[in-house]
Amino acid sequence: MESEESRSKAEPDLEWSVFFRHGDIAASHGQLREAGDFFEEARQVGQRLQVKSVEAFAVAERGRVQALVGNRKEAMESANTSLEIFQDYNQKLVAGEVLAFTGENKKALDQAGLSVEDIACVIPHQANLRIMEAIADRLGISRDKMFVNLDRYGNTSAAAVAIALDEANRTGRIKRGDYVLMVVFGGGLTWASTVIEW
Repeated sequence: MESEESRSKAEPDLEWSVFFRHGDIAASHGQLREAGDFFEEARQVGQRLQVKSVEAFAVAERGRVQALVGNRKEAMESANTSLEIFQDYNQKLVAGEVLAFTGENKKALDQAGLSVEDIACVIPHQANLRIMEAIADRLGISRDKMFVNLDRYGNTSAAAVAIALDEANRTGRIKRGDYVLMVVFGGGLTWASTVIEW
């Protein structure tokens, strides 16, 4: 049975999603003023809960509605505000990810009884080059030890490290006996690192 406390924690998530859904329905029926009001309610919930992604998306949706009703000035203001919120959120997110990865990588190395110098190749999740470079810099690993294929395949999500590991093997970048540090992150801001001997 669900406790009162767990229900109260879930309700705010439901609250903003309901406002988004009602806003979408209202917009699809041409009720643009009502849609804008629903998106504004979602923005306020995001702001109250300090969930920047919800707040930014709600502002963007409200701006979309304003554009549909011909209010170009307010639509542009909404677009700019949404962009500012996302940029601020992204900077904080990247900084947090880099710190988390650095700690996780050091932990994996310690548990394996290895140092950074022992690593022949680092295969990070292939989502963002800036994050990969920042991890290398914070760990003190030269960037030439980082295996990057983001430029060829893009972010392949959960398959990224497996694809990169296969490619590193096929191209001779890793050889039998090499230590390989693999770094992954995913939805919900989860991350992990491991060291394998090839």
